[in-house]
Amino acid sequence: GVISEDSDNLPYGVPRTLFKLDATGQAKEIALQDLYDAPEGVNAISIRGWTHDMFVLMCCMSGCDYAESVDGVGVKKAHALVGRYRDFDRVLRALRFEHTVPRDYAQKLERAVLTFGH
Repeated sequence: GVISEDSDNLPYGVPRTLFKLDATGQAKEIALQDLYDAPEGVNAISIRGWTHDMFVLMCCMSGCDYAESVDGVGVKKAHALVGRYRDFDRVLRALRFEHTVPRDYAQKLERAVLTFGH
């Protein structure tokens, strides 16, 4: 695991991340597997049954260090699109149908997704 304020550790696949470490040594822990295993209603969004690639795509679509989000697309919208369409090409096609997508967005999004795979 790591101690960080950067939530990008989750799509990198870091198994445990400690956030918000204070002067007394208290922190909040997120275990990646707990996100995948949590039943509906436990977290704000559910990724139960998702692949890690789907999770990474959702994270990148909602905005990350490597790709900005499309206007109107945050975590909830990205979650809905990835949950429904499940793969990069289908998600991107649906996103283009519902939103104005910059011309270079697909390339930037693909690079962002690939970055988290290394």
